[in-house]
Amino acid sequence: MAAALNSAPATPTNRSRIFAAMAKMASATFLSRILGLVREQLLAAFFGASAVMDIFLVAYRIPNILRDLFAESNFTAAFLPIFTEERQKDPQAARRLLWSTFCLLGLLTLAFVILMMVFAPQIVGFLAPAYQDNPEKMALAVLLTRIMAPLLMVVSWAALFMGALNSFKVFFWPAMAPFCSNVVVISAILFLVPVLVRQGHPGIMAVAIGVMAGGTAMALMQVVPLWRLGQGFVGQIKLWTYNTKRIVARMGLGSMAVAASEINVIINTILATSIGVGAVSWLNYAFRVFQLPVGVFGIALANSNLVHFADHWKAQRKPEAVECLQVSYIFLWAILLPSAIFLAIYARPLFHLLFERGHFDAEATRHCAEVFIIYLLGLPAYGLYKVTTPVFYVLDKPKIPVFTAIASIGVNIIFCVSLAPIYGVRILAAGIALTAILNAGLQVGFLIKHLALTLRFFFSLRLAKIALAGLAMAALALVERHYFNFEAYLGTKIIYFLAAAATTGGIYLLILTLLGEKILHFKIKR
Repeated sequence: MAAALNSAPATPTNRSRIFAAMAKMASATFLSRILGLVREQLLAAFFGASAVMDIFLVAYRIPNILRDLFAESNFTAAFLPIFTEERQKDPQAARRLLWSTFCLLGLLTLAFVILMMVFAPQIVGFLAPAYQDNPEKMALAVLLTRIMAPLLMVVSWAALFMGALNSFKVFFWPAMAPFCSNVVVISAILFLVPVLVRQGHPGIMAVAIGVMAGGTAMALMQVVPLWRLGQGFVGQIKLWTYNTKRIVARMGLGSMAVAASEINVIINTILATSIGVGAVSWLNYAFRVFQLPVGVFGIALANSNLVHFADHWKAQRKPEAVECLQVSYIFLWAILLPSAIFLAIYARPLFHLLFERGHFDAEATRHCAEVFIIYLLGLPAYGLYKVTTPVFYVLDKPKIPVFTAIASIGVNIIFCVSLAPIYGVRILAAGIALTAILNAGLQVGFLIKHLALTLRFFFSLRLAKIALAGLAMAALALVERHYFNFEAYLGTKIIYFLAAAATTGGIYLLILTLLGEKILHFKIKR
């Protein structure tokens, strides 16, 4: 195997398949994230970084914590390799597994939904203890929590359908599901908020209703492509089989890592609500923008790599599997490093353009930009562990990402609890970056061990070339940033910002080309 890896060039098939899958998911995710930015812009204009917005974010945090436990990458990483393995042996058995998992997931999440609705006051009181002294805030947070509680069930089903479709190499439609969700939420903000306000209800209720309806749309829109693939609902459902046990067991391990992450989120929420009005909102707006490059490229690469890596590994084509990992790794750095550099330099103009209107003022822009820059320190690492974590599930070593997550989060909790009361909200953002860097670093170490790689696999000359091109890009961006005029007309500022992105991106690609770098053509180095 070692000789094959050292001598074999990266095949055009692997490169093109990974890039094509990434491009499909990235294009769909890009559309969704753009609409997500529009959604955040409307929220900023309608509610700003206000107490009402803080209350909504606290209430949304509760179903979102359980959503991360049951859905998102944790469930996909647990389900997809087992579904792929079963589909290679018996397609009809795989179809029964899909719908057995659907029913089992529905029962599990329904129980949690009921508990959330019943114990909403206690949960809100724990997450935001400062609200206990304000009955109005507490009542609104409890109401919003109960409205959004069923979100857990529908997004878990959406994650299940996405994993099944990805196994069939269908990437575009699952990635478009959040687009539909954002359309629903935006519609609720534009049309339902005014109606509720006229009737004397809090306008933020419309956002909670929109979030719930949008999650339902995410699940429903993926049923049609599954039906066309011959994966429609089938009888003979058995909830507790060998494979569903394996999925639940893997989810349980993965949930330990997610639980550690959510403990971190809970502590951050408690600390942020104690810092003062606006802190929760600053962190939220900054993280939403931070997730744009992660969602468009990092998660798209992670899902693409998972599918192709799992196919090769389960078929005993280990050199090709490792090749897929390195292709994804190089793509990741080539995209996320320059993104982090440009966004850090243009952080304040970006938030000024995106949000500064209505109730969102210049002070909120400044705070969000400062938090955002700190988040960006961990951007490449954040994308990297999104790619590497599912690999351990395919290798049947799910305990490793659990360990790395718990270890890195443990360090971060100590870091935040110790320093946030002194240095404020910036420490909470630094903690997110620190967690990503530690987690990615630990996972790289384990991959080197279990795949018999060398440090050259991860720290190659190609990476040095990408870094050098990034430095040249940073120099030009700093010069251009000096001329940004915050007082100019909106159209002028948008043109300037886009021109700056184009010129700095152009110099980055030019330097890479002059250094003889071609991202899509390289020999694998172990």
